[in-house]
Amino acid sequence: MSTQAPTFTQPLQNVVALEGSAASFEAQVSGFPVPEVSWFRDGQVLSAAALPGVQISFSDGRAVLSIPAVTAAHSGRFSVRATNGAGQATSTAELLVTAETAPPTFLQRLQTSTVRQGSQVRLNVRVTGIPTPVVKFYREGAEIQSS
Repeated sequence: MSTQAPTFTQPLQNVVALEGSAASFEAQVSGFPVPEVSWFRDGQVLSAAALPGVQISFSDGRAVLSIPAVTAAHSGRFSVRATNGAGQATSTAELLVTAETAPPTFLQRLQTSTVRQGSQVRLNVRVTGIPTPVVKFYREGAEIQSS
């Protein structure tokens, strides 16, 4: 059988993962002799020791890089390079780690208040959300500044 340079029959795909969840890259490569596979992150050689929690495997032409619980520090450009005596091929994809989000929700709504002109009024609300919402009060379209 003649030599065949590596080719990716299934290239890497971009991954968007929620912080704390699992993420993985998978590529299928062919070539003869069987290519050696190396992984890179942002252009630097990657090993399981270099990026804690990363698991790397290569079997039957299937290259897999798995991260069981991603953090923002895992975000970046990942590449897998397959090399044999006939040549090399590279496939690249991005990992974007996003934080959990939740829309603002009122736990305690604003109550109608009647006060005498010139008196102080205290406006209270309780709001939850991820990230923590910024609360602003308005009267007739103009923002009320706290005093």
